[in-house]
Amino acid sequence: MATESVAWPVEALRASDAPEPELSIVIPAYNEERGIVATVERTLAALSGISAAGPVQGIEVIVVDDGSTDRTAELVTTLPGARLIRHPRNRGYGAALKTGFAAARGQWLAFMDGDGTCDPAAFGALCRALRERSADLVIGTRLGEGSRMPGIRRFGNRFYAQVVRLWAQRQVTDVASGMRVMRRSAYDALEPLLPDGLHFTPAMSCRALLDDRLAVAEVAIPYIERIGQSKLRVLEDGWRFLRTIVEIAVLHRPWRLFGLAGAALLAMAAVVALWAAWSSVSRPLGDWLAFRMTVIMASASAGLALVTTGVEAQRLVDGALGRPALTGRGGKLLSLVLHCERHGMLYGLALAVVAITVLWVKPVQEYLAHHHLANTWPWFLFGGILGLTAVQLAALGILGFVVNGLAREGRGRAQ
Repeated sequence: MATESVAWPVEALRASDAPEPELSIVIPAYNEERGIVATVERTLAALSGISAAGPVQGIEVIVVDDGSTDRTAELVTTLPGARLIRHPRNRGYGAALKTGFAAARGQWLAFMDGDGTCDPAAFGALCRALRERSADLVIGTRLGEGSRMPGIRRFGNRFYAQVVRLWAQRQVTDVASGMRVMRRSAYDALEPLLPDGLHFTPAMSCRALLDDRLAVAEVAIPYIERIGQSKLRVLEDGWRFLRTIVEIAVLHRPWRLFGLAGAALLAMAAVVALWAAWSSVSRPLGDWLAFRMTVIMASASAGLALVTTGVEAQRLVDGALGRPALTGRGGKLLSLVLHCERHGMLYGLALAVVAITVLWVKPVQEYLAHHHLANTWPWFLFGGILGLTAVQLAALGILGFVVNGLAREGRGRAQ
């Protein structure tokens, strides 16, 4: 349990004695004794400007000391106007923010790192953007002109932004920014899915951008070198950020990954098939054709498996999260896959019949007569390709039947 000490009169904290603030600013701090006083004092001094620029009616400032072993908490208690909440032990950056938001009274929630890198006056512009753009989350981007962010971190943030854009088809330039404002309703929707560690911010950005129901905006903010030693470990935390983004993206938009990969394999199978057909016109049959048909078989089978996995995984995710169905997100390939899902059993049966009655008749006759395949082995391999495709289509149809049935049952229970 978090313990709380207050650096201003107790009566000012009582809801009955003080008006509910519209904005709550949470500042997480862990061993920030060198910069926390200046950061909090700058924030308190900026409140009137934030209130006018927002415009915001009432602001509270909450500092969450995350189990510091230095004088961070002691120094905050000397600052009238800041509310202090203490963790008895270090629980992580994200955990500190969750504690602050749980104690906050405002319907708009904001946070800023306690290292002095961001200017609290920028909260005014972020709040104004939240109101004027009807946004649910506004992120302060630290990558504008004049930013003093180290080059390696600037590169990493731009790279993470491109990874997120690939899946979400929406983009912000600074997914790991430690300064942002959001509506409490948006935070409540995201909070159960957010981690306790330093990767809290990229996880929040990625989940918000992948949720079509949340409007995300971005405002440029000034950024300077931090006070004291950074707790960010470039390689270790950078890898954790990337892994978090990819995990969230795959969990929310599996179709983007598996659909694209499957489409690439199917395209390769088609290209090799055309190449083999063209070559067979001018070249005698030989090992070259066996090699190409093996590539076709493997690529087509793997491509269909990935596309099937992507579609059904996406439908399960959308159903679990209560989002609109897949239709409309994914283009012509998705429409084709959904059509095959509805008729997968029929198409699979038709391909199996063609493979057995048309393509395998001559190879079987030749083998029974001569105990080997001299001229008809390409027919046999091509029949194998169709056979694997028939199994994949049948499996797609079965999965679609199960997913549709579960969806109907879920809607029935909800009613």
